[in-house]
Amino acid sequence: MSQEIFGVNEYMRQVADWYAAHGFVAMVPDLFWRQEPGIQLTDQTDAEWQKAIQLYQGLDEAKAVEDSAAAVKFLRRHPACSGRVGAVGFCLGGNLAYLLSVRFKPDCAVGYYGVSIEKTLNEAKNLASPLMLHVAGKDEYCPPEAQKQIHETLDSNPLVTIHDYPEQDHAFGRPGGKHYDAASAELANLRTLEFFVRNLSGEGIASAQKSLSDRWDEHVKYEFATRDTEDTLKTMVPDAYVNHVPVLTGGVGHDQLREFYSKRFIPQMPPDTSMTPVSRTIGVDRVVDEMVFEFTHTIKMDWMLPGVQPTGWSSLSTFATASWRTNTSIGIRLRCWRSLV
Repeated sequence: MSQEIFGVNEYMRQVADWYAAHGFVAMVPDLFWRQEPGIQLTDQTDAEWQKAIQLYQGLDEAKAVEDSAAAVKFLRRHPACSGRVGAVGFCLGGNLAYLLSVRFKPDCAVGYYGVSIEKTLNEAKNLASPLMLHVAGKDEYCPPEAQKQIHETLDSNPLVTIHDYPEQDHAFGRPGGKHYDAASAELANLRTLEFFVRNLSGEGIASAQKSLSDRWDEHVKYEFATRDTEDTLKTMVPDAYVNHVPVLTGGVGHDQLREFYSKRFIPQMPPDTSMTPVSRTIGVDRVVDEMVFEFTHTIKMDWMLPGVQPTGWSSLSTFATASWRTNTSIGIRLRCWRSLV
């Protein structure tokens, strides 16, 4: 990973954690080490902005690209890696990811709203591996003329994929930033993840899928076997979202889900409830389970049959549950069903 102008700060660490949680080995070299090692700034104060710009202006770009190449070389030999290495960078790092791809040939590279790419498009002829660029249409640091030059030079190259976000501004992917846009950030991140999976697939992806499958099994165990609300919540991110689509029951966030699980879900599971797995489909960040769900309607089940008093009837339904992971915990869970009996 190549940093923004704010150094290897908390945001860069969070992004690295996100990739690690999806089965990749992530490394963020300190590119300001020649000027001031260990710098960690935010975009929240004028003083930090001025410091960041000072460091950016004092950066030896060629040496920063060489540092990034050294990181690629290190990772290729790392025992946890498959030998294939990709690069992703943001802002300053978006440009460095492009330069790395045309000078040192990582297996693939991604640049988010890279600054000054248009100045070295003469090197694009050296590109020999897949490159993806996320371009913000309203980016003052990559104005329309620069965007036009990038498209004119790279659009015809089959190795290049350019995604434009016409209504977004610079750093739309940085949470908490002035121009952050959650929907566009998620779209760009998923496009990048799929790009890396396609170009770097190996044991790391299998590890990520196993990690997600194990986490989901743990979550279901606490819901249906041990029936423990607090343990269930520990497998979920603080702003987790649960929706039982046919009846719109569930909640958002731990407070609502604690109320839901402790009063309307776990205690309202008939004692003879059983589930028979049918299939499981696992991606890098989501899992979809299909199962047969059987029970006798002997108690209230507001989560599934709101307002319906116990009938004593036996029921058999087909369930489909889709869950998305954020870092190492469950972020979103959707459940649908169709009653057969």
